[in-house]
Amino acid sequence: MLMNIGALESVKLWPCECLIFHDIDLLPEDDRNLYACREQPLHLSAAYNTFNYKLLYEDFFGGVNAISVGHFQRVNGFSNKFWGWGAEDDDLANRIKYHGLSISRNPANISRYTMIRHEKEKPNPHRVETLRSGQNSYTSDGLNSLQYRVLDVQPRRLYTWIYVELMKNIGALESVKLYPKDCFIFHDIDLLPEDDRNLYVCREQPLHLSVAVDTLNYNNKFWGWGGEDDDLANRIKYHGLSISLNPANISRYTMIRHDKEKPNPHRFEMLRSGTSRFASDGLNSAKYRVLDVQPRRLYTWIYVELLNA
Repeated sequence: MLMNIGALESVKLWPCECLIFHDIDLLPEDDRNLYACREQPLHLSAAYNTFNYKLLYEDFFGGVNAISVGHFQRVNGFSNKFWGWGAEDDDLANRIKYHGLSISRNPANISRYTMIRHEKEKPNPHRVETLRSGQNSYTSDGLNSLQYRVLDVQPRRLYTWIYVELMKNIGALESVKLYPKDCFIFHDIDLLPEDDRNLYVCREQPLHLSVAVDTLNYNNKFWGWGGEDDDLANRIKYHGLSISLNPANISRYTMIRHDKEKPNPHRFEMLRSGTSRFASDGLNSAKYRVLDVQPRRLYTWIYVELLNA
């Protein structure tokens, strides 16, 4: 999904006829390996140092490849069902062949790459299953089924950071399945409580625990950041509930210093129109499939595939 979004948004920013998809851990070794499109989709990284500079298998299309915008649209882009590591490039190769195209390559002595050493990401456990069933959805799963909204675009020195909105509420739904409880605690990762009397429990009404944050001079006006928490507050009031608070001298938090994320430029617009979506946008509209769950020492990592509405 993210590769498709990157391709679509890149073409909007810089209209072109050629797309280069590039794994971040690969460095080209030969200047003759030109980053340009050809008559057929081009697999640029045919020979890795980690594979003794040999092609893994005939249909291998991973690493770095070049494909024209026209061909990318013809094959309907990448599948949106692959998340994490593994098989999305194989699925794209299958789409290329399915649509009557072929994979071209430079000679192995030119298409050589060095892979930067790094920790390996855990493979997507459903990648083979998703790959096998891919042909059934080439025409319905891809560019034409993307559902996202661009929240921000930030040009950087070596890349452009595109921030998009996909899906929410998954953490809450899956946490209850793993650890059945009657209380949710939603906690910004950058806040540290200062008072042990500020108990992490639910009350008769929704409880705002972080009333007083040091960076806001411990005032009582803080309710999250970025609009989504304000929307939740509006939902609480809309449904006849109220927000309860501990005294400010108890509900004190210190915010860890960090680079501030740029605010969602659409947050006020979304917030204003929120009332019309309270009944249809939320837990009842979350569509996803859990791919993996990894308990860690201080948290549980839940890896999901976002499904199309």
